[in-house]
Amino acid sequence: MEAAKANAPRNRRASTVPAPEPLESREPAGTGGAVPDDGVPVTIELILLGARAGALTFRRLTVPLPRGVEPDALARHTLGDRLDRDAVLHSTSWRFENDRIVITYAVAPDPDPRAGDRLVAEAVAQGSDGRHPHAQPDHAQVATHACRHLAFLMATDAAIAKASRRQPVLWRLIARFTPKVAGELPRGIRRSPSAARPRVRHPRRGDTS
Repeated sequence: MEAAKANAPRNRRASTVPAPEPLESREPAGTGGAVPDDGVPVTIELILLGARAGALTFRRLTVPLPRGVEPDALARHTLGDRLDRDAVLHSTSWRFENDRIVITYAVAPDPDPRAGDRLVAEAVAQGSDGRHPHAQPDHAQVATHACRHLAFLMATDAAIAKASRRQPVLWRLIARFTPKVAGELPRGIRRSPSAARPRVRHPRRGDTS
């Protein structure tokens, strides 16, 4: 089981970042407060990805989600107008950590690529079995999970593919995390051009090997 649970928030169609919008709460007037009295607090986590000296780096920003505010809206509001038109902002996973729910968003590229001071991990943490995911994933492994999801979108989503072509250095590093797919892809999902078809060896008559 991957470090950041694969059962992420409902997979919305990925897109490049739109213009910032006003952040408005949908709760009734007079009921303010970042954490509901009878609920679990939620944190929005931004994994900002950058490229430095041929390596994929990241930094992490977190902000508490106020009651009545949409997670996507808060993520965009936190970044403001610092992202260019070719940037990608997409929710990639969620997890329960330190008595709160953490919703992770990948951001590519980081508007300040020199600020990233950690390397993305080579692999994600593994649990004992499918019922017990890793309890305390390292943030570098959360970043790896985010990169795997972006790499999948790069091969299957037109908007992400277009954005990746305008940031080739960064997205070549992200594409290295594309999971290997066993068997034929379902209909409706395009096979990545870089995915080679497996060679099938047909036995010759009399061949017993």
